[in-house]
Amino acid sequence: PPEGPATSTSVVASRLLTAAFIVLSCCCADVLNQPPNLQFESLLLSESGFVKARSVFCLPERFIRTEPAAGPYLELGAKEACARTCWHRPDCRGFRLGQLPPLGVVCKFFTFDSCSEELIDTDCLSNEVIWLRWRPRADMSRQSPLCPISFQSYQQGTARFRLVSVAGQPDGWLAGLHRCRHPDGMVKFADADTVEEATYLKSLLQQSQVKAAYLSGYFGFQEGQLRWLWQPCGEAITDSVLQSGLVTMWHNFTVVADQDWDGTEVNFAICECTDPFQVLADEA
Repeated sequence: PPEGPATSTSVVASRLLTAAFIVLSCCCADVLNQPPNLQFESLLLSESGFVKARSVFCLPERFIRTEPAAGPYLELGAKEACARTCWHRPDCRGFRLGQLPPLGVVCKFFTFDSCSEELIDTDCLSNEVIWLRWRPRADMSRQSPLCPISFQSYQQGTARFRLVSVAGQPDGWLAGLHRCRHPDGMVKFADADTVEEATYLKSLLQQSQVKAAYLSGYFGFQEGQLRWLWQPCGEAITDSVLQSGLVTMWHNFTVVADQDWDGTEVNFAICECTDPFQVLADEA
């Protein structure tokens, strides 16, 4: 039947609504397909994202992933492109720029974690500008973007330590395991891979006037055998540490203790954070 004025107006309105919906859908799809704009301003200039630092020692090549400065962010500049690529990767701790013919400018991503060992190449000194990833939190500092502020008092090499209380907990070792977890940074339940580290942890107790503290070692299965292991990384405790007398085996767990400890209760645990970089005051 022929359309009357009312019907005709209704059809036109319906078609306009459909057209508007299609245009809006296309725009939304376009927006969804764009790379995420993580900050309205540069990640390198904003208050969150990255901290400019200067590396004093070299990071061994096995902890560096080299890739061309490319991708959807390159139009923002090579540094910003590297920063935004690093931001998307949970294992990326920071980066520096490099040159690699014929690729030109490349990103040198730092890809270590709390279980990485020998993070400093002692045969190599550096004075390069680097960018370290960080998220501003009440317990994090621009002067130490990888480790919480509470780890600033005790340091040996690339490791920083903190004592936490587990007093009154039914399972002090398990409480230490939970207390040493952190959403940012490089925190783990402390281990003592070497006699030198075990010696330092014992001196830490003396400085803190603490009698004994749990470490992450426990007696468990590995490859079908019962052995003493460090919990965070699943590594066997070395014979040199076991035989040094610096670490005490106590109720299937490891404790570092001073000579006055009576072997009864343990009210503390030690957490460890890994940070191979030094943020200089004029760079922070």
